[in-house]
Amino acid sequence: MGLFKKTDTLHAYRHRFGKPYISPPVWWLIGLCSLVFMAYGIVGLASPEMAAVLRRNLMMPTGYAQYSAKPWTLLTSVFFHDSLLLFLGDMIGILLFGNLTSMLFSKKVVAPLFVAGGLIASASVWVFKEIPLTRELLVDTYIGGSSGGMMTLAVLASFYMPEQMIRLYGVYPLKLKFIGRALLLFSIVCIFFKYDSGANLLHLGGAFGGYLFLVLLKRHTSATPLPFFRTRKKVWKSAKVEMKIIHNKPVSDDEFGDIRVSRKEYLDHLLDKIGRHGVDSLSRSELDFLNHFGKED
Repeated sequence: MGLFKKTDTLHAYRHRFGKPYISPPVWWLIGLCSLVFMAYGIVGLASPEMAAVLRRNLMMPTGYAQYSAKPWTLLTSVFFHDSLLLFLGDMIGILLFGNLTSMLFSKKVVAPLFVAGGLIASASVWVFKEIPLTRELLVDTYIGGSSGGMMTLAVLASFYMPEQMIRLYGVYPLKLKFIGRALLLFSIVCIFFKYDSGANLLHLGGAFGGYLFLVLLKRHTSATPLPFFRTRKKVWKSAKVEMKIIHNKPVSDDEFGDIRVSRKEYLDHLLDKIGRHGVDSLSRSELDFLNHFGKED
């Protein structure tokens, strides 16, 4: 029996009806994309011609000549959506994986990773233009959307702690690694059937960016720290289970510190704490434990 086994139902109701924690950078990213999308929609209703001008100047053209005249579109296309379905999918992805990234690392890295991943995804279009299988999908078209940045956050979070179980807002619990792989497989299938090829190619470019950051993060040392990521030297040593204690309410940090529990139970406690108060509520030793636990997978 686990430490919180008898209170699983109470915890489920508390998380379901309590106020969910959303990292501030996630709010800012969703808010910025929403403002751009609403402005584009309003302009489209008032003047379709003006909306077309915005689209040509904010989305990234896939032709070399057109892009050379509008280099800023490499960045603006990361926040621009011309489809409601694409917009909703990207916002849900940012909400889910942005929060996970904030919890696993720090809220300071969410926006930089999102933007960097979006830029890598947009730049990857020029690589796909040289591949025969994808070249014809990028002829005289425009690409845009937050798919690349979202996939960077998704791949980084999913494969940094792949065995972590999460509930997708009440849906059956899944391991993070299965969610990341499902997104990649879905993008490849959509490209094969030529469905929204531009967005799905951005998915693959963003996934490459997430994998790149994951490799750099796992290989870096204290002598060569990565920007935005904290370098941690201390390692939390796991304890053995010596007694079975059941609590009918969430325990405080002081109370929990007096209980010797397994690594899994301690991880559940930290994730519960993050869900209630955010990642900034964790102490240095708690952050060290999460970092060490993720590197073991």
